[in-house]
Amino acid sequence: MSRALRVAALLIVLFGPFAAFPGLSLAQDSTPTAGDTEAVANQFVAAMNAVFANGDASALDAVVAPDYVDRTPSDTRTGRKATPDLAGLKATFEAVHETFPDATVKVDDAIVDGDMAALLITFNGLRGPGSVVDGVLVLRVADGHVVESWNYERGGEAPLQPAFEGTPDEG
Repeated sequence: MSRALRVAALLIVLFGPFAAFPGLSLAQDSTPTAGDTEAVANQFVAAMNAVFANGDASALDAVVAPDYVDRTPSDTRTGRKATPDLAGLKATFEAVHETFPDATVKVDDAIVDGDMAALLITFNGLRGPGSVVDGVLVLRVADGHVVESWNYERGGEAPLQPAFEGTPDEG
């Protein structure tokens, strides 16, 4: 299956359930251009990689809105419950750094429309089974900041769970 077809299939699967997420509103007073949204999405991924590299979650402050909401279904990313706000996002990324200091996220493909960006991502650098995880990260941008996100991964059960229940070396 071609990459474009794979991305299209993922987006069809993902955009359908958006109505099930409380609080999602696609209407805005001023919709950013696709170029603005893409720039913010790239800044968000760069901030993720910075936190993973050095553990300093303040890199997120410049690109994530203070009233940010993580709409990812519970436990799909880490196997633990984090608060669905900026503090929870920072805690999650800091925990990834502590357990997997060589972790990186790379964008394989992106589709941007108005204030929404869907990124086909690969998360590399984890140790043991599930060391490469791919998925889709959907971001909504307003006023130059990420205000909402959805993260869907595939490739195993709770691929990042070892970060919170011991690394594969610890069993």
